[in-house]
Amino acid sequence: MFQRNLRLSIIEKLNIIILVLVLSYIMTFFILSGLMHKSFYTGYDLAGAEQGIWQIAFNKGQFNTLWGANNWANRMYIFNLPLGAIYRLLPETGLLFLLQSITLGMGAILVYRFANEQIRDSNFPVVITIMYLIYPMLHHINLFDFHTDVFAIPFILGAMCFATTNPILLFLFSILAMMCKEDVALTISAIGIYLFLKGYRWKGLGLFGLSIIWLIVTVVILMPIFNEGKISPYIQWFYEVYGDTPIKIITYVLTHPFLMFYKVFIEHGGFQYLIKISVGLGFLPFLAPEVLVIMLPHFLINFLSEFAPQHRIDLHYGAYDIPVLFISAIIGYKRLYGRITFSTRGTVPFKAFSHTVMLILAVVSSFFLGPFKDINKFLLTERSFALQSAVNMIPPHVSVSASECVIPHLAKRNIAYMFPNPFQHVNWTGNPTDKDYALFLAGEEPGYYTSRGRGIEYIIIDRKPPPAYYPLTNKMETIIEELIKNRRYKIFLDNPYVLILKQVEKEEIT
Repeated sequence: MFQRNLRLSIIEKLNIIILVLVLSYIMTFFILSGLMHKSFYTGYDLAGAEQGIWQIAFNKGQFNTLWGANNWANRMYIFNLPLGAIYRLLPETGLLFLLQSITLGMGAILVYRFANEQIRDSNFPVVITIMYLIYPMLHHINLFDFHTDVFAIPFILGAMCFATTNPILLFLFSILAMMCKEDVALTISAIGIYLFLKGYRWKGLGLFGLSIIWLIVTVVILMPIFNEGKISPYIQWFYEVYGDTPIKIITYVLTHPFLMFYKVFIEHGGFQYLIKISVGLGFLPFLAPEVLVIMLPHFLINFLSEFAPQHRIDLHYGAYDIPVLFISAIIGYKRLYGRITFSTRGTVPFKAFSHTVMLILAVVSSFFLGPFKDINKFLLTERSFALQSAVNMIPPHVSVSASECVIPHLAKRNIAYMFPNPFQHVNWTGNPTDKDYALFLAGEEPGYYTSRGRGIEYIIIDRKPPPAYYPLTNKMETIIEELIKNRRYKIFLDNPYVLILKQVEKEEIT
């Protein structure tokens, strides 16, 4: 009786420890995200996401001027609907950071629960949970602006945790995951194939069928409806070297396996990526290859792409890999521990040694591969105060075009552009003659009125952006000089950190 009560007491203490760790993670990354935003180190992705959620929350239409398309044309973020309902209650950028940190932090609870179920060891579930909370790719994702698709991480974890035990939760988490972005369906379909091959025939077939139907409905039917009948331009831009239609792309990839192997693993760095994402887990995922292969569809989507950012761990593109990595790591550890035969005395030092090695690898990986080497992004400087003062001068509902680090602070309006926009290949494809777009993106012959007939009322230029962001080039300087010279704009504010131009009223032009 005493031992039973002691066991319960230990479990309760471990649960409290996990809860404290998760809450600490949430508060830490909420604060750090807020500091990055205040120091003007957030960018385009946050601006586009917040404008879309703001439009949903307050019924402001669905044409996203930062993306140059309808909110549903190139990405099917159905989960933005409940996010918009929450955002309506508190329309602040900080709320998005808090929701993102809470969601990613909650994944640790699922990791802990699954490890507890799989391994009768009071220490390992805590160890793997700590490894999750200090995982470098998770940190990068949490601090890189805001992305609806990263909300899929705990949902995919939930689907995998309950895959064989609770079909209702399996399908519920799978649907929630697919609501975060259309391509999550590929990962869910792989889970369905895994279940089928493991003997769970009806679960596997049902999940595979649901995911394929979801993919077809979103990508082939719904997105073209919002994109003037065309398929997402991202597909053509990222994979145009293989063909100009999805069928040609798939055919080329399947008929050139050796070339694709070279491109994925050598040219695009697939081998290096696999090492970087597994070293912080002690390479345990490779001990459960039949589970790890679930990440194959999303891995190929990223590494067949010619868009180089998809090959990096410091952005959000590898988000769906994280749940698969941790589930396979837990199963891999269970497999390793089960195959090693020790006496009762021998198991204790083995556990202590293995857990120590795992934590050391996790900490070293987090230090060298994580986002904390550059602390400047979390510091308030003269530049950040100058930019904040400039943003405060801009009226709330006017149309603006602003530098990458400034536009996230001005996104809650119907007409907001980024100057310059790096994604001209895929954005604004439906209206390439829009004069404001041409002016503030490509630097073509200046035009002054959008199809809405309003024009850009304020232009805000960050004179000293951080190294990773778009600098003020000679071409942009030339455009600015032309705008002032032809008297369409006048200088509203000019200091070493920021330049604001204000559109000249028609009656001022004589």
